[in-house]
Amino acid sequence: DLLFRFLNSIQSIDDWPAAAQRMHENESLAFESERGQLTAQHQIERLRNLSYMCNLGHWGVLPINSVKREVYTHCRDYYIEAEKQAWADRYRRIAIDWSGKTFKGNLHLPVSSSKQAPLIIIVHGIDDCKEEHLATELSLMQGGFAVLGFDGPGQGEAFLLDGILWSKHFHQLIAACLESILPTDHIDTSNVGLVGLSIGSLWAMTAASGDPRIRAIYDLGAPINTKAFARVPFIIKSKMCQITGARTNSEIQTALSLNFIDKFDILSGIIAAVRIVHGTKDRVVSMDDKVWLKDQLDAIGASRHVSMRIFEGGDHCCTSHIPDIRKDMAEFFTAQLL
Repeated sequence: DLLFRFLNSIQSIDDWPAAAQRMHENESLAFESERGQLTAQHQIERLRNLSYMCNLGHWGVLPINSVKREVYTHCRDYYIEAEKQAWADRYRRIAIDWSGKTFKGNLHLPVSSSKQAPLIIIVHGIDDCKEEHLATELSLMQGGFAVLGFDGPGQGEAFLLDGILWSKHFHQLIAACLESILPTDHIDTSNVGLVGLSIGSLWAMTAASGDPRIRAIYDLGAPINTKAFARVPFIIKSKMCQITGARTNSEIQTALSLNFIDKFDILSGIIAAVRIVHGTKDRVVSMDDKVWLKDQLDAIGASRHVSMRIFEGGDHCCTSHIPDIRKDMAEFFTAQLL
């Protein structure tokens, strides 16, 4: 209801920034006025709703300006407050040091058990932020996994608040995530799954190549390269230019040429099990490319297991099939990691 009220209040995309600020002001005041009468669980639910509301708010602000940064900051802070209140020491915000910079992540730990938990890392796309995927994090956490979401170069907090642009070595940060895990977290960092979304899935597969610790990849919308840039929606084009710093056709073409997995030396190094999930109405990544990817992984034979599921009518990352995808994801990682 809250999200639809927000969308219905917008007159045009130009009105989005003002609408996002109005929404946050109104909803935060309402929450604070009622907070003292809410149960602890209801407070957590409201904080999570506010975080997701602010995520939607900053996403539609196209310029990188003070409004976008402010609304994103609220998204992050509501998330942190909710998860600390919900899980205490089973949630923590971690620092990931890589390439002379520090990146932030959200780590959820499963209920303590006698054995170390497998780790699942969510690698999201260019216009997401780590706070956006809480529902998936909690679903996997309840399944017995430790779950880490992070913002890399050109993403979320790293980009909006720290000014860190995308790097062609993005995939190396995923390995650095494993080094950030403490022994006291009781996580098995030799038994790792990756959830890749859109171009994040391309980076996930690149990271998995040659790394035996990564034993399962859930590929949701990975392009095999970014040569199809000309046909993607304008908002994705604009955000790709923002996160890379590209200002000319030559600069963006150079950046796009550095994103690919359609090479034998990459695919032959992936020993992880791979689950490819795709929608028939995906306007960003073609079905032919996903069929090619599965056929190549099968032919090379390095991956422990390769499977594919198609959602008829599904869009990019199958956003209208999320409940089915979360169930499928849990079954895949349970079979491969537990």
